[in-house]
Amino acid sequence: MLILNCFVCLHCKKTSLGEGTLLFVKYLSQKKIYLLQLIIELGISQVYDVLNSLTINAKIQHYKTSELALAQSHLPFIQNTDLVLMDRGYAAFWLMALMHSQGQKFLIRLKENKWQIAKDFLASGKAEEIITIKPSKEAIYRCKEKNIPTNELSLRIVRVSIPGANDYVLITNLTDVKKYTAMEIAELYRLRWPVEESFKLLKIRAELENLSGKSTLAIKQDFYKIIFRANLSQIFTLAMTNKSLENLNKIRKSKYQINKTQAYRKTKKIIKMLYQSKIKNWFALLYELGHMLINQVEIVRPNRSQPVFRRYSGRPANFMAYKP
Repeated sequence: MLILNCFVCLHCKKTSLGEGTLLFVKYLSQKKIYLLQLIIELGISQVYDVLNSLTINAKIQHYKTSELALAQSHLPFIQNTDLVLMDRGYAAFWLMALMHSQGQKFLIRLKENKWQIAKDFLASGKAEEIITIKPSKEAIYRCKEKNIPTNELSLRIVRVSIPGANDYVLITNLTDVKKYTAMEIAELYRLRWPVEESFKLLKIRAELENLSGKSTLAIKQDFYKIIFRANLSQIFTLAMTNKSLENLNKIRKSKYQINKTQAYRKTKKIIKMLYQSKIKNWFALLYELGHMLINQVEIVRPNRSQPVFRRYSGRPANFMAYKP
């Protein structure tokens, strides 16, 4: 059974790991004429299947828990046939050494101002290079603390050029140049964007910050309920609308996709019926859901590049006008 990615490309499956975010949970309590506002900061991290838009593993911890520690806790859920895409915050020698020793493939963006090898590589003008990384004293200490081998790592760094912006550097243990070209490596990293859309769904559409309780149990219940509902809505969408969407795109000029906000919203009814054991005809229910979703599709507009318009200078205090 495949847990991550049922689609194989370049002999690797792809997922995005540990994309962290902070939640600012606000509680307002009024006593007499005083208004007390308590702000609790929480951090969430997830292993996200970017090809099927599914969360494989998710965790919620105190915001002081490091992203690297959360990333390490996700590793048991990653298979050796998967490719893990990570942003700049996860570039650490001990994490790369741990994954390399376990046979796990990774692709990480490097911070140019933190990694001297990235700075020197950009200055060299090369497109790609096989390098050997030696652990620093701090990296050796971290590795010994976690029982990770401190051997030198032979890795590959690749330059990615962006029109109108500075180049950036990727590092990976996919060192086979013939099997994985530099262009393919760059395209693989761009596949991590759906995880950003996932957090938008969780924080904006699902109102993850609008929790129902203050206790640890209440927060975890709300968090995993939202993750379960998001996964369930995506599974139903993939199962019920793929064929209909293909037929729809054949007769229309533009390409269309399912509106994920509507899919998430309509899954609430199914979860309620599941909890109350009221579902008698699964086929009829899923057919009705698929029919509603295929009638509420949205157009896909690729290659758009517009400046971000920020209406507010600070973080908006209110949520969106509708609630799924």
